[in-house]
Amino acid sequence: MSGFKISTIIYLPPRVAIIIDFTINIAQKNYNMEDKIIIRVAPEIMDLVPDYISHRKRDIAAMRVFLIEDKFEDIKTLGHKFKGVGKLYSMEQVTLMGDKIEKAAIAMDKMLIAEALAVLEDYFERVEVVL
Repeated sequence: MSGFKISTIIYLPPRVAIIIDFTINIAQKNYNMEDKIIIRVAPEIMDLVPDYISHRKRDIAAMRVFLIEDKFEDIKTLGHKFKGVGKLYSMEQVTLMGDKIEKAAIAMDKMLIAEALAVLEDYFERVEVVL
C-alpha cells in the first residue's frame, strides 16, 4: 500500500478557513492520477452529463461542509443519491463511493467519508465522457 496526503481548504464566511488533512492509501495497481477515465454514455443523455458532473461537484463541496458540521444525516442522503444516480450515467465509481459514503455516514466515520470524497473529486477531475 502506498499513500498520498490531501489537504482541503474550505472557506466559510466571514473569512474563516478550515483545513482538512488526511492520507489516502491506495493499492499499487497501475493507478495514475493523471490518466483520463473514459466513460461511454448513450447519445440521449450526453447533453445531461455536464450538468450532472457540475451538480455532483457542488454536492461534494456541500458534504465537506457537512462533515465539519457533523451533519451525518445530510451526508447519508447525498451518499445515497450518488449511489443511485451513478449507474444511470455509466459511472460505477460514483455508485461505489456513494454507497461507501452512505454507510460511513451511518457509522459517523469522518475519515472514511473524507477518503471517499477525495476519490470522487479525483474521479470528476479525470472523467471524460464519450458516445
